[in-house]
Amino acid sequence: MFDDQVASTIGWLKSIDASLDPTLRPGDGHVFLDLPRPPSADYFFRLILSGHEYSLAAVPAGEPEAQMFWHQSFEPLGADLLDAVEPTFRQFVQDVISHESRIIQRRGLLLHRFTCELLRGDAWERVGGRILALRHRFRAPRIRGRQREYRAPALIPAAGER
Repeated sequence: MFDDQVASTIGWLKSIDASLDPTLRPGDGHVFLDLPRPPSADYFFRLILSGHEYSLAAVPAGEPEAQMFWHQSFEPLGADLLDAVEPTFRQFVQDVISHESRIIQRRGLLLHRFTCELLRGDAWERVGGRILALRHRFRAPRIRGRQREYRAPALIPAAGER
């Protein structure tokens, strides 16, 4: 079943755009599908598939072993099967990778806060949730000052531009 989930997701990515050839990295009870990183991007996107949830994460460029510093999870509620959240997850991924994006890291006294925004027209729009991480328990990227912005161009053209 899990192998079918991975194969289906890879097939779906390639059906959107042939250049979306993810790097498959198996883990303990999950699989990472690292999407290509444009040369100018500060991070790359990683799809995380497991038997109980789907996630989209951002990982700092050049650090495939690093912890993600932003993510959005999709888990079924109650008795729903994982298949129930798959369409929403896929639409979210396609939306994120078809727009220029930025992740903003804010450093507070106790927490790092990460938000992801997409450029829609001339305005930035937040997507997904805010990620809060305790500063002393999470290895967040080091920043000068209180805020840092990371950017990545769109991986694929937006639906109306193909």
